[in-house]
Amino acid sequence: MKASHVRKLIKPIENAYSEMFSGRVYRVGKGAVSVRNHSGKAQATVVGVHGFLENHCYFTQAYEAPTTELILLTCSNYHIPVNGVTPETPHWEVPIKHLEGTIEYDACILNQALANLPTTQNIRIHGHSRGGAVILEQ
Repeated sequence: MKASHVRKLIKPIENAYSEMFSGRVYRVGKGAVSVRNHSGKAQATVVGVHGFLENHCYFTQAYEAPTTELILLTCSNYHIPVNGVTPETPHWEVPIKHLEGTIEYDACILNQALANLPTTQNIRIHGHSRGGAVILEQ
């Protein structure tokens, strides 16, 4: 293999997509959980889990109501698709014993988010494609 091709293999991959985000981002293991700010008193919580080769921005326009608390999972080993926010390590994070990138690992991230973040009793979990499998594993 030519040296120029080797450099291409070790060069970091640019993030494919990101958007401005107003809220908090928690780094959980090799994944993340984002909680979008909402302008009204939260009446319902929606937790979104993206599909394979997608990111959590898939859900942002579907849940724009000012009274919807939107919690978005970024699966393990995916880039966090937001600008303007510095990820923080939550005090409630616990180590995950499954292999990164697996449905089981991402279900552990989801379980930690569900146990610590929703502020309403009315919770809906919305999974897209692989995200549905993560929800079922949960």
